[in-house]
Amino acid sequence: MWFNWNDFDRHFTAIDALRRQIERGVGPGPGRTARWAEPTVYDNGESYVFAVDVPGVKADDLTIDVHEATITVSATRTPTAPEGYATQRSERAAFEWKRSFTLPAKIDNEKTSAKLEHGVLTVTLSKLPEAKPRRIAIA
Repeated sequence: MWFNWNDFDRHFTAIDALRRQIERGVGPGPGRTARWAEPTVYDNGESYVFAVDVPGVKADDLTIDVHEATITVSATRTPTAPEGYATQRSERAAFEWKRSFTLPAKIDNEKTSAKLEHGVLTVTLSKLPEAKPRRIAIA
């Protein structure tokens, strides 16, 4: 049986590149998202608080859309060298991503607010009155 070392090198190089991408936490290509793009959703009965890490993303590069019970967040990050400097090495990848999340109740779009602080996007989504919990008195 003949063993082709060129095939081995090609497969090994592809596997090694994939391993490095996984270790960095950023996958290649469309449909893949960074590990930090996983949100946390809190519920206090009156509203949901949606928090997601977006390091290095400016507020102008974020888009938030809310429709009924779905929130869609998209972001773009383009790292650039400071003026007068040339990039020698960069491990901060430029990217675009878009994620949609369905919440358990419909949202009041008029009472939704968002803030970006220290690389964390926090969106407060008020529930519609019919979706809020009610306490029923026992007669």
